[in-house]
Amino acid sequence: MAIGNTPPFGLSALKKTAVDQLEEAIVTQVLHGQAINAGGILISNMRHVQSLGESFKAVKRGIELLQQGVSLEFVSEEVRMAISSLDAITGRDLDADLLDQIFASFCIGK
Repeated sequence: MAIGNTPPFGLSALKKTAVDQLEEAIVTQVLHGQAINAGGILISNMRHVQSLGESFKAVKRGIELLQQGVSLEFVSEEVRMAISSLDAITGRDLDADLLDQIFASFCIGK
């Protein structure tokens, strides 16, 4: 097997030989040799990325408010917003707009 500029190599899924070499060749081809953190998390759904970003911003604002000594009612609102953003990913609190966004990504009944 050869991928991109990688020299050909033998591969057996049955015997599980050269699987590491295949993975390395794919990463090299796709990421152009850039190192990646294989232990990290990959988020491929844009809606999830946005929700995680909103949650992160809310937590950051909450921490800033705590550091400023602002009343805990305001901090708790930031925590609520962070949880709400995460709920949009986990499905705990789906609203109609979110359902529309989800189903707009799928071809149902066509």
